[in-house]
Amino acid sequence: MSGEKITDKNKSYRYGAYRLFVATTMGHLGKGTRVRLPSCFVSAVRKLWPSPHYSGFSSSNITDM
Repeated sequence: MSGEKITDKNKSYRYGAYRLFVATTMGHLGKGTRVRLPSCFVSAVRKLWPSPHYSGFSSSNITDM
């Protein structure tokens, strides 16, 4: 299986996991309603189905004046 196909599958799996989590813990929220997911859950999902393009958080080089 090529890397691109695995990436597409992983993206689909992450999306499905996020949707299932929200549906089972919060019920149907309606179109366009977004909620913040627990970071422990997001980390676990990303570890199971990683994205080769995800770089994580990086702080800005801009400092206050």
